[in-house]
Amino acid sequence: MPQDYSDHLAFWFHTVTNVFGIFFNSLLTYLIITNTPKPLKPYGVLLLNVSLSDLLACMFAYMSMTRIITTGEAVCFFYHGPCTWFGGSFCFYCYAFMLHWFAHNLFILFMSFIYRYYVLKYPAPSRTKLWIICILVYLPSFSQFSSFCFSLGPESKARENLRKYHPQYDLDAYVITGNEKLLEPLTLYTTLYMCAPVAPMYLMMLYCRHKVYTSLNTVQSHLSENTKKTHRQLMKLVLIRCFHLDRVSSLMRRRVRDKSSVTYFTDNGSHLSETIPA
Repeated sequence: MPQDYSDHLAFWFHTVTNVFGIFFNSLLTYLIITNTPKPLKPYGVLLLNVSLSDLLACMFAYMSMTRIITTGEAVCFFYHGPCTWFGGSFCFYCYAFMLHWFAHNLFILFMSFIYRYYVLKYPAPSRTKLWIICILVYLPSFSQFSSFCFSLGPESKARENLRKYHPQYDLDAYVITGNEKLLEPLTLYTTLYMCAPVAPMYLMMLYCRHKVYTSLNTVQSHLSENTKKTHRQLMKLVLIRCFHLDRVSSLMRRRVRDKSSVTYFTDNGSHLSETIPA
């Protein structure tokens, strides 16, 4: 539970953004399932994946309410969410589960760009094929979640590191877990999987966007103006959804030592992109 003004501010920030995210993404999921026009049913599979990943990310972000603090070569996690009722290990798994939905969301967004370009050239794939593709795309993210779960270090070691590097904290007031070393294989795998694909993916998304608009401007015969307008509107929606503050905050996190408001922001900022439905 919150202990000081920074804790209270972060607690309410988490609560407001994630509750809104849960509500709006639940509504979006319902609308996709019940009101997607028949011509857009295949694309609805990708939209449903995006909304579900956002919904689950918000749910587990609310459950964990994580604050991240580095301690030398290690990293420690403070929790303020409902997960604290069940102990530190449960909180860590909630946090890990939230992270892997961020990663999966990036790859599904990339697929959305590819899909928009693909259907300009070829017949739209069936929903069954798209579900199979989405499951295959999800498997690496699930492996990242599984490996990160095994990176959980002893709570006693996390508290020892915090006492050494941050003696000002009243550690008895918090539920705490941590990773012993940022560069150990399981933790490093998660860091690389979350961060390394970001720049290449966004560049490829911009390239796909360029190809879609180029095709829409040159295709004259088999696409009506209404169809072209629909393609452009869908591209704008996907593009707006692309900016992820968690990618920025993950880089900030590696530069921050001990600023309370900033250590909260490096985790809280990531939830804004999940709160706003695509």
